Amino acid sequence: MEPYQITHRIVDKIVEFSVKGYFSSEAANEIYDALDGLYARGIRVFVLEFSECRMFNSTGVAVLLDIAGKVREEWQAELYFDGMNEVCFQTLCMTGLMKPADRHLLHQKYPMLKKTAPPKPITLRR
Repeated sequence: MEPYQITHRIVDKIVEFSVKGYFSSEAANEIYDALDGLYARGIRVFVLEFSECRMFNSTGVAVLLDIAGKVREEWQAELYFDGMNEVCFQTLCMTGLMKPADRHLLHQKYPMLKKTAPPKPITLRR
């Protein structure tokens, strides 16, 4: 399995997960496992940032669908995707997770995300 690293930061009750490397089900499951604890702490806006992600695999995308269902449908919270290359962006559009108009919505709604400190590496699974 190809390596990946997940970092996160919390800005004004918004959590941003940044994925570096290859986004597989293993990486997606780490994020999925962290969501409940963050939601319990009052987080209602989640961002998955992929500017350093080369590619998704199909099982990673399947877990993203589960994440979207949990955040958007079950919790009625917000989930955004940011920083994708064109291949990753088109993949999320084909799955229905994004629309072309969503590409700039995050920074229009939450401009403070561009002005804060970089994310710190963390280990999500214990």
